Amino acid sequence: MGIGLRQKDYIAPLVPAVVVAAVWRIQNMVSKASKKSSAKPKPTDVAIIGAGMAGISAALALADGGHHAHLIERTVSIGGAYVAIYKIFPALECSACVMTPLTSFVGKHLNITIHSLSEVKKVKGKAGNFTVTIHKKARYVDENKCTGCGLCIAACPVEVPNHYDMGLSLRKAIYMNFPQQIPLLAAIDRDACIGCGTCASVCPQDCIMYDDEDKEYDLNVGSIINAAGFQEYQPTDYAEYGYGVFPNVVTTLEYDRQTHPTGPTDAHMVRPSDGREPETIMFVNCVGSRDVRENIQGYSHHCNRVCCSFGLKLAQVTRMHYPKEHCKIIYTYMDMRTCGKCWKSSSGTRSITKTLTSSEAGLLRLMKILILVTSW
Repeated sequence: MGIGLRQKDYIAPLVPAVVVAAVWRIQNMVSKASKKSSAKPKPTDVAIIGAGMAGISAALALADGGHHAHLIERTVSIGGAYVAIYKIFPALECSACVMTPLTSFVGKHLNITIHSLSEVKKVKGKAGNFTVTIHKKARYVDENKCTGCGLCIAACPVEVPNHYDMGLSLRKAIYMNFPQQIPLLAAIDRDACIGCGTCASVCPQDCIMYDDEDKEYDLNVGSIINAAGFQEYQPTDYAEYGYGVFPNVVTTLEYDRQTHPTGPTDAHMVRPSDGREPETIMFVNCVGSRDVRENIQGYSHHCNRVCCSFGLKLAQVTRMHYPKEHCKIIYTYMDMRTCGKCWKSSSGTRSITKTLTSSEAGLLRLMKILILVTSW
């Protein structure tokens, strides 16, 4: 049906107003959209505190999903306690076989930045938009030049106790934790360095920087993952065991380093006092756990869920190394709480359901290795 002349005359004056109104609405919508698009987007990067197994697993999963992961580690290399332990319970798989490929993937991944020798100083902001202040200790080695060749380490004349080996061996003032570490960079311990210049003279890349300084910088991230790991309880509260007084009384991690092929004794378990093979080894469980005495510190009111499994693993590894006729193994505990699956009884190990008295511990530590299976 057509429109009459009078209708056309009536509509025609309104057309420009309608068009102007439509254009205005479109411009207003575009303006609002542009304002939204010009607003600063929330960061999608993720900060991960701790570069052990948990931190590395999280970093790889996030990086493969398109997020940039900042892996913050306070030591010179990633891997945490996992790489320092030899066999992993309950299946007794080699830790290096599991961890080495993962650390290699982390070192090469474009979506992962490793912040070694670094700690989180402060965090501000809110969920989805955090500013993390990182304090990075001086390495005194140019990270962009060092190739990890090890010439500086071989030439260094200074030796100090090696914390990576729980103080059971010596390392140089310029050092790496192990030859396959990630990042593969040397670091100088300035507290031990005498400034002789030997490392600088042999370095083919000219990467020694004695004037290096600590740095602080900020990371803008949307999320933070705390994977800081654990610290082994030091059983100095248990005077009856003589830890720290008698060299043959050691903790689980100290003994485990002896079982490691790259450890201080080349995977040969010996008595720290004289380097001889032990005739008897006793494992004392629950040290620092389930003990309500006032002088006992740490997590003394709780079972830590780890030491039974860890102690049994060490007993199995010891029996693999020493046959029954060569070394007797005694295992003491309150209750056997091997949390998880796949655990079997340890053959060739004598188990005693009790804790040691002061007099019993005093007699045992004089002639055997006494391993205190501590809480974490």
